[in-house]
Amino acid sequence: MTQTEEKGGESQGSNAPVFRMQKMYIKDLSFENPNAPGVFIGEAVEPKVELNLKVQNRKLEQAEDHWEVSLNITANITGGKENKALFIIEVEHAGIFVLKNIPQEHMQAV
Repeated sequence: MTQTEEKGGESQGSNAPVFRMQKMYIKDLSFENPNAPGVFIGEAVEPKVELNLKVQNRKLEQAEDHWEVSLNITANITGGKENKALFIIEVEHAGIFVLKNIPQEHMQAV
C-alpha cells in the first residue's frame, strides 16, 4: 500500500464510508429590479426583506454513488408606501457529492 492510500486515499475493496464533494456551481441566478428607477426617487424607507430557503437532493443517473444537492435562495425586498418590489433575487447553488458505503438508515442525515 502506498503512503497516500494510508493517509486517507481510497484503496480497492475498502468498505469505509465516503462523503466527498466533487464540484460546486451556480445552477441558476436571477436579479430583478422591476420598479426601477421609480423606487429610487423620493423618500428613503425601511425595506421589508422576505427570505426563503429550500434544499433539494437527487441521485445522479450518469454516475454511481453521485448526488446533486442544491440550495435555492429567494429574496424579495419590498418597500415604500405602496410596498412595491425593490429587488427580487433568486439563486440556485448546487454541488455534486460522492456517497459510498453509507448505511441506508444514515442517508437522510447525510
